[in-house]
Amino acid sequence: MRRFFLILGIALMVFAFVVLGVFMIGPAVFKMDDSPLLKNIMQTLACQPGETLSASYSTYDTPTSSTRSTDLSSVNSEKQSRDVSGQLIGIGAVRYLVPFLVGLFMTLLAGNSFDKKGYSTTSNFDTSAMGDRRARVEATRQDMARLAAQLNENHSGSLHDHIPLAQQLKELKDAYSQGLITEAEYTTKRKALLDE
Repeated sequence: MRRFFLILGIALMVFAFVVLGVFMIGPAVFKMDDSPLLKNIMQTLACQPGETLSASYSTYDTPTSSTRSTDLSSVNSEKQSRDVSGQLIGIGAVRYLVPFLVGLFMTLLAGNSFDKKGYSTTSNFDTSAMGDRRARVEATRQDMARLAAQLNENHSGSLHDHIPLAQQLKELKDAYSQGLITEAEYTTKRKALLDE
């Protein structure tokens, strides 16, 4: 039963994306006169009997790109038109959201039943294997701590031992110039660096 829910949920979500393509992306990409199937679908949903769907296109050019806007309207036999672009967007949004959300719910429900049955939980793992993994992780942590201690012993000198004297004096002068240390501190530390 859960496999059925999973397949049906995925099918509904795929259907939702097809609907999204037809109602939201289709009119922007294809011209209505070049796509009679798309025009018939839209006309059936948005126009009343005796009306036909008409599309007008506006192109906006910018220095970097060109954008085309599609305006859809229903035209009756007396050549009166009414805008149906918003109506079609609303229909498309509802027809996209409803199957998508139902499909998502069904997929999550099927996945949740997998967890309850024990198919994807950790209860199936051998507990001794988990204990071995924990022991290996702890041993690795201890090895890293020992390595860090050895590095500290081997390089017990201060960081300033590895920085050239000229660089240290420049940093000291910059600290004094920025007002981070007093003149007395600057003089004392400068003398200490030069005496090393």
